[in-house]
Amino acid sequence: TTLNMAHSPKQLTITISDCCLYMYSTAGSTDEAKFIYDQLTEMGIKPDDSAIATLIVQYGQAKQLEQAKELYESASASFPGVAHVYDAMVDAFCKCGKTEDAYHLFMEMAVQGSNRDPVTVSILVTHLTKHGKIFLSVLVLSLYSAAPAI
Repeated sequence: TTLNMAHSPKQLTITISDCCLYMYSTAGSTDEAKFIYDQLTEMGIKPDDSAIATLIVQYGQAKQLEQAKELYESASASFPGVAHVYDAMVDAFCKCGKTEDAYHLFMEMAVQGSNRDPVTVSILVTHLTKHGKIFLSVLVLSLYSAAPAI
């Protein structure tokens, strides 16, 4: 992100904080990233949804499903309808072997009219198939192929 010095100090703080949140998340420093997230939300600042999604994915990779769920619930309560956050939680469920939970969240997203991201569909179908849930894989693919083009 390019910083424009014409921004207010609050805008610069938000931009720098989002960058730190994203950097800590991508580096796997989940404790530091969560600390920044908590500080931003306590100040009433909405962190960037991509940074939140990245942190949720990192929790999934580290098999820290409870932390991923807590962050997901906090983020979706504060910022409902953010597709990146939904997609990240589907990914975290899959990485932790909770494919039925991932499937149910994906279906909840579909009912709410959220776009069905092809990467999320691929991750979900792969994990459902790997866990022997072929029928659910077919349902996901049917739902995705029936969706209108974006």
